[in-house]
Amino acid sequence: MSRKNKAIVWHYTYSHNIKAILESGVLLPPRMTPQYLSNACFSAGIDLDHSDVKADASLLLFSQRKDWEPASYRGLMDSDGNVVNLHRLEDYEVYGMDVFRIGVSRSLLRPWIRLKEMSKMSGGMAAGLEKTARAVGSNPFDWWGTMRPIPQDKWEKVEVYNPEIKAWESLFEEMEEETEALPMAAD
Repeated sequence: MSRKNKAIVWHYTYSHNIKAILESGVLLPPRMTPQYLSNACFSAGIDLDHSDVKADASLLLFSQRKDWEPASYRGLMDSDGNVVNLHRLEDYEVYGMDVFRIGVSRSLLRPWIRLKEMSKMSGGMAAGLEKTARAVGSNPFDWWGTMRPIPQDKWEKVEVYNPEIKAWESLFEEMEEETEALPMAAD
């Protein structure tokens, strides 16, 4: 296997998802997650049986960018009921959300151009996703992914963004340090 395929690529997630991911020990494509069926798709009137929705929901996406993947952004409802799109890492801190990323070997994944074919995504939807991604500073050629779950034993790293130092830190080292700082129980 070439060294190039051993490169780590990143799946980005947020405060509201990380606990469930860590407890389950598996990264799942959206269509396999319990909250997918109960999320805003129903309230927004999105047809979950539409082939493009199925194609998009079948993809577990990663980015080879080492800093941040702007296309992984989330929308957040503000106190006035408006949706605020959080495009930059700094935006999450303002709303009290942590950003996490899970790194896996690129050798487990397929490039974006192949994923579009595998998921049977229409050309129109793919072009729309790519246009939106470029508008927020992403490059779809940085994207890799799969349509299969990725268990924890395949994860190389789990990191959390620390806005104070503007850097990614190992989540497990932080958790180990917190555990070591706890007083030991008496026997």
